[in-house]
Amino acid sequence: MASARPSPRSDPAAAALAAAVLARPRDPLAALLPPGSGPSAQASPRELKRAFRSAARALHPDKNPAPAAAAAFALLTAALDAGRAGSGGA
Repeated sequence: MASARPSPRSDPAAAALAAAVLARPRDPLAALLPPGSGPSAQASPRELKRAFRSAARALHPDKNPAPAAAAAFALLTAALDAGRAGSGGA
């Protein structure tokens, strides 16, 4: 039985997002914010949470089997957890 939705591997937006996140290992959350908005430390917790949830839908290993997506998801999750720990929770 064929699935009605396109294969996650063929989603160019998810592939581009994964590449953008992996290209910024020191501040992967900044890849989720609009261009020119600066480092993620300047974003509000609400902005980061909204951007993270959107990216998580595209990059989660259950939704996207690509290895780059899994690596990007792990990097984003670790960065978000570190940000929460450093700011006292978000």
